[in-house]
Amino acid sequence: MSNLKSGIDKLRNPNIFEKILLVLGIFFVMFGYGLIHKIVTATGVLNWSFAQALFLWLIIVILMIIVAVIENVKEELKIIIKGHSEEIRLLAEMAAKKTAKTKGVKK
Repeated sequence: MSNLKSGIDKLRNPNIFEKILLVLGIFFVMFGYGLIHKIVTATGVLNWSFAQALFLWLIIVILMIIVAVIENVKEELKIIIKGHSEEIRLLAEMAAKKTAKTKGVKK
């Protein structure tokens, strides 16, 4: 249970950029769907303007997903790098202690 508790404590809060990205993503999905629906109801048939609108809308949605994933990876890497730098510091201290101990034995 303590393992789960420590994992929950380590969850990070979304930053301002991620919140703005979420709002923009929801807006683009709803606005694009509305425009595509409007094109279909106006023309009544599937034509090139529908296909263009659909593919452009999908590209925007995929782009928003990619940007969100990249931002998340960047934030997670910050956390990992911070942990690794702490670990490297501890290893350097251990090596220094071991070196001092072996120098003391040789005297």
